[in-house]
Order: sequence, then structure tokens, then C-alpha cells
Amino acid sequence: MKEGNFYRKKLSDYINSVEVDYVEARRIINGSDQHQLIAGYARKLESILRKTSSAKKSFAP
Repeated sequence: MKEGNFYRKKLSDYINSVEVDYVEARRIINGSDQHQLIAGYARKLESILRKTSSAKKSFAP
């Protein structure tokens, strides 16, 4: 995924500092099999991680 060996594009083509496209990133390994469902899981996990990270910063001494 990282080097683009499985698909014509690399993971960084879809997830980088400019954009996050979980639907297209999924194509690298699994084509479009349940791409919207899996992308939804990824968005939810990202949201949880961001909230958790923010919470840790606000409780730092």
C-alpha cells in the first residue's frame, strides 16, 4: 500500500496532509468491496482519535 505495489497508486495519494479519501484508499487492497461502509468506520475512528488526542492535551499539566 505504501509503495503502490498492489495498485497503481500509493496510500499517500489518498491520505496525506492535504486530503483524506478513505473510499479511494480502500481500492488499493480491496477494490470497491463495501467501500462506503469501511470508509465510514475509518471516519468514525479518526474522529474518536482526534477527540481523545484533544482531551489528553487539555488535561496535561
